[in-house]
Amino acid sequence: MKNFMFATLGALQLVFAQDWDDGHARAELLLVSENYQAGASLQAAVRITYEDGWHGYWINPGEGGMKTEIKWNLPAGWAAGPLQFPTPSREMTGELACYGYEGEVVIPVLLSVPANASGDVKLSASLSWLACNDKGCAPGDAIISAVIPAGDKQSSQHFSLIQQSLDQLPMANDEIIVTVEETVTGKIAITLTNTGEFDLADAQIFPITEQALDPKEPIKLKKIAMGFQAIVNKNEYASGPLKDLQLLVAGKSLKRAIVLSWRKK
Repeated sequence: MKNFMFATLGALQLVFAQDWDDGHARAELLLVSENYQAGASLQAAVRITYEDGWHGYWINPGEGGMKTEIKWNLPAGWAAGPLQFPTPSREMTGELACYGYEGEVVIPVLLSVPANASGDVKLSASLSWLACNDKGCAPGDAIISAVIPAGDKQSSQHFSLIQQSLDQLPMANDEIIVTVEETVTGKIAITLTNTGEFDLADAQIFPITEQALDPKEPIKLKKIAMGFQAIVNKNEYASGPLKDLQLLVAGKSLKRAIVLSWRKK
């Protein structure tokens, strides 16, 4: 992989402290409010904008790629939840199928504020990613940060963008019954029943569990008598029978993607 030099674009007070260009992408830390309140939570988000023709990766990168990861450097008592990744798209890196994002992706993350927090605080994190196109890949790194004072909540310029990203996050569903069986030909049959009002015909499955299902072809559900089903090859790196599987299902008929889980009994 070829390394690319990064350049600081500048510093803006309050919401942004730094923008960085590196690895054919730009990363920024966004905050929903211009102030924080002690003992409350503070909604934040990481926005990554990829250069035209380049893409980054989801929590399951597929055949190639690397997860986007973050390491926080927060004041004492502050804590950060996990990055909440939106629904990906299926991308190609040469002949390798992967799951990721083109253009802009906004990834929410919730920060918790200690009860004794006061004054101006600096929030900082190290972000690392991989951006790829048809010809190759470039690793990226950024230090993203923001300085925010205590005070009554006042919506920032990014309030609507972050709220929209939260409204579109995949939603867990524990009512749909997932059955996973390995066929005699070595394929994996995924059957969904008790789907209620959901019309999942032609909806696409994105496996959250890594190295379980083969990403070489899109995994689409078809209507069957008992519900919906997809037949897919097992991932070549899967070792032994599948025991746990977490899936994201997205389709035009779904307002929000749904997350389903299966565990072998």
